[in-house]
Amino acid sequence: MEPTYHSFSLVLIDKRGSLPARGEVIIFRAQGLKSKLVKRVAGVPGDTLVIRDGNLLVNGTVPEAYENMRFDEAGLLQTQITLKEKEYFVLGDNISESVDSRSTQVGIVLEDDIIGRLIPQHTIKEKL
Repeated sequence: MEPTYHSFSLVLIDKRGSLPARGEVIIFRAQGLKSKLVKRVAGVPGDTLVIRDGNLLVNGTVPEAYENMRFDEAGLLQTQITLKEKEYFVLGDNISESVDSRSTQVGIVLEDDIIGRLIPQHTIKEKL
């Protein structure tokens, strides 16, 4: 998740059960890798996603956060997908190096595999 988070970054995890929104960072169990990963939610239940001409399209438009990013590897988003109930699509912030939902090793993240949402560092500092 570099540059947002680095190995051994100290983070707080919100496990209170609220569902993650698009753009939030979550920690989840990646069943195919048998490990836990930290990634940003790019798609929530009901969203339609595809990578076309190097651009990520969510519900037919390029999200503002991904406007200046080029996706050289589409993976599972070579063809359009629509997320079902309790399904999430996650991407790493370092798009060219990230193993994320585009990979069959990670794939679509199920709600039951989500451990919690990471509390943004600036929120922690504001409360101190």
